[in-house]
Amino acid sequence: MKRDYFNPPSARIGDVVPTELEAQKLWLLWREEPDEGKGKPKKVAYWANGRKRYGKQGRPEDVANLVTFDEVLAAYNAAPQRYAGIGIALLPGMGIGALDLDNCIDASGKPVSDLNVRRILR
Repeated sequence: MKRDYFNPPSARIGDVVPTELEAQKLWLLWREEPDEGKGKPKKVAYWANGRKRYGKQGRPEDVANLVTFDEVLAAYNAAPQRYAGIGIALLPGMGIGALDLDNCIDASGKPVSDLNVRRILR
């Protein structure tokens, strides 16, 4: 049975992106691709111009291909069948950290359990 590991961005994504991050050129796209010998696919990053992100992250060419939130959202909406989602490039010096919490919010946007919320807030 095929499991849907990754869900496309919610139509409400623009409502949850902090205003301070929208104008920063740190956005990219991703899609799932097979991961040889693994039980689930891997997330592979793509620049908004459609090219697969490659090489050392943070090098001048990499940073030059990152875009604003509005630009990445437009690129996603132009080809939603090609990409699974939108993300940010976490690079040294950007002052941004992130947590990847899987399966902790239900389809309505509510936490699956209070225990998950308490773990996050610790």
